[in-house]
Amino acid sequence: MIKKVHLFALSASGLILAASLSSCYYDNVETLTAGNVCDTSAVSYANDIVPVLQGNCYVCHGTGSYTSSGAGILVEGYEATADLANTGFLTAVIDWTDGASPMPQGSPQIPACERAKIRNWVSQGAQNN
Repeated sequence: MIKKVHLFALSASGLILAASLSSCYYDNVETLTAGNVCDTSAVSYANDIVPVLQGNCYVCHGTGSYTSSGAGILVEGYEATADLANTGFLTAVIDWTDGASPMPQGSPQIPACERAKIRNWVSQGAQNN
């Protein structure tokens, strides 16, 4: 009887160990991000910045609404956006810097990758590209 109990305990321990080891694996960046790596190396105003602004800012700061709901701050159009970028205002509000009004107001912060693209565009001189 003792041999059967020891054999059962040993078998059960082996199964538990095998189950726990079989659940371990190593992920890589490509698997975890599903190929969605944030590339900020060559940021374009037209291709990268405008879509972020359209999706997050134009509702209050676009040409049709900025006077009533956007406190008179316009981010639609290159000149308006570049002016805000060159003063540091744009990055301060999207990064929720202390002392700046966090934008978009009443909504979650813009995703990190999109904010990184805006910061990189600004640091590259806020070009109209």
